[in-house]
Amino acid sequence: MYRRRKLWSRADLLALLDVSTITSATDIDHRFHQIANTLLHGYHLVCSSGTKVDTFEVLEIEFYLLQPRCHEDPFTHGSTEQQHSGRWYFHRAPRRSPVPQQTVVTAAGGYRGGTRKGLDLTFGGPVLKTSQYFAGAREHDATPNDTPSQEVLSRDENQTRGGILLRSMRHITNGTVISGPSLLVDEILRSSGATTIAELVSDKWNHDLTAFADVPPSHSPSLSSAPSSSASGSQFGRPRLFFQRKGRSTSHAAATGRSTDIPTTKPEIYRSPRIGLDLSNSSIPTTPEDALKHPRVIYVSKLYRYFTHPRLLTANGRGQTLLGVYLKELADDQNLLATPKQRDSIVNQTGLNPKIVQKYVLDFQEGYRSGAECLKKFIGSAGKGASASPERFLKMMGALRKLQGAS
Repeated sequence: MYRRRKLWSRADLLALLDVSTITSATDIDHRFHQIANTLLHGYHLVCSSGTKVDTFEVLEIEFYLLQPRCHEDPFTHGSTEQQHSGRWYFHRAPRRSPVPQQTVVTAAGGYRGGTRKGLDLTFGGPVLKTSQYFAGAREHDATPNDTPSQEVLSRDENQTRGGILLRSMRHITNGTVISGPSLLVDEILRSSGATTIAELVSDKWNHDLTAFADVPPSHSPSLSSAPSSSASGSQFGRPRLFFQRKGRSTSHAAATGRSTDIPTTKPEIYRSPRIGLDLSNSSIPTTPEDALKHPRVIYVSKLYRYFTHPRLLTANGRGQTLLGVYLKELADDQNLLATPKQRDSIVNQTGLNPKIVQKYVLDFQEGYRSGAECLKKFIGSAGKGASASPERFLKMMGALRKLQGAS
């Protein structure tokens, strides 16, 4: 068990991100708790363009982990770029087979565009101990757009790979909330002075995807020696995106890569199923008894979305946010029957209209009562897009809660 103080240090956070030696699903779930508490309570996200710095509070994250024979979450990208912890991974096209996703080279660098963009903090595997900036770095690690050789792929097929998706954040200075993975990436591009992800990674960051500022000198160059596209040697350092422990001035942290004390005020953390997932995949059996054994059915209801300040998260995932608050409010009530006092508390925490809260609670309870009969309606093509509708999502989750028990 990690002590709270240690969970806030960079070294211990990096140790938490490496889950490759964990062999129990229960222990993995506990590790997700530890990582989420550390990131949401102890760190800010800092974006330095080289001439200015923007600091953000992370409000919402989701966990995706593919660990062979232990935690085979089929919704995980499983990219070769996710095999080392503590790095940035911009989303590419998802893999379409059991073979881990290979890097695809396109004119846009292979990155997702439009409204499909996303950014993960990689976790699961060991931390990369080398850097492209000094001798000894491996070539396929230093240049993420290179397609790994078949030898590398065959060697790494059974490695743990995962990503912590950044879904929402709030600008510390002006309070602006950026909600949704694609809009979050757009804000990172804007703040960095880049027009595309490929430009950001190649020209601004010089392919340095390290996600933490205070990397030990033996593992990374000093800020003053790292290439910079705009302000080498300035107080803001070179262009980069990194997690910084809360409590230090941004310009000092960007220049020194060091951290300081943590504020004592911490927002409540909630959990819910992840956003955007459904049971429309054709490989899922149509009978509920068989479907319950399918990985997509097993993992779609997992409470792997962690968030704070539910009143601010109104743009996406309203059903998921309501369910997260609802389950926390009724944590000790196995019947999941909200009293008027509990419904009032849910209204206060979410900012939703009382009638809407009442409707959503009834939708979840209807699915819970119907169980297998309700679940049938969400398997296959009929279930496409269920996650986007609060009513359908909550009925599906109610049915799964009845059939699977508490996640």
